[in-house]
Amino acid sequence: MLEVKNVKKDYGSTKVLKDVSFHFDSGKFYAIMGPSGSGKTTLLNLIGGLDAVTEGDILLNGQSISSFQGKDLSNFRMKNMGFVFQGFYLNPYLNARQNIRMPMLINPKLDRKKREERIDELLERFQLKDREKNLPKQLSGGEQQRIAIARALANQPELILADEPTGNLDEENENIVFTLLKKLSEEGKTVIVVSHNDNVLNYADEVIHMVKGSIKE
Repeated sequence: MLEVKNVKKDYGSTKVLKDVSFHFDSGKFYAIMGPSGSGKTTLLNLIGGLDAVTEGDILLNGQSISSFQGKDLSNFRMKNMGFVFQGFYLNPYLNARQNIRMPMLINPKLDRKKREERIDELLERFQLKDREKNLPKQLSGGEQQRIAIARALANQPELILADEPTGNLDEENENIVFTLLKKLSEEGKTVIVVSHNDNVLNYADEVIHMVKGSIKE
């Protein structure tokens, strides 16, 4: 489904990733772990097309992510990937429903009726229907992250990329978020989570340990 092939990433003379290769299957929860500076987030950003490889290639369903540029890359990400970040990155001026709607506005396959039905489905799934008109500042951290995950799922992507998704949460909400991500993998999605949190080990199907820009065998 997703293949990282001999990927290197340099920033000037600094070699951040050194010949990294890995195959990710559908329907699995992967945790990427390692000390700060080991290249975890860099690898996730390359997979998500948020940065470009120096050498090597990343293939999603046989398509090279690096072959897309500009609008084509944005459309490719919109159709295939959902992103979840530690900082939530919700629009503070939009309510929960509107934040979930945002990535769907550029999806030509969804008319207004289908879009609103999809939002209702996600709000119900994440038990947020009664919070749909609330602004982010009126939501708890756990509720904000659930909205962020719902937003990531809006266009029904196959690949979910999460960078420290529980970093700002207490233990209860941390478990809720990991449980939600685990459920998504069980439904057939590929879930890749960068985390420093050892609790992720209770949910991951496979753990990728990174050290100094390489995957530790």
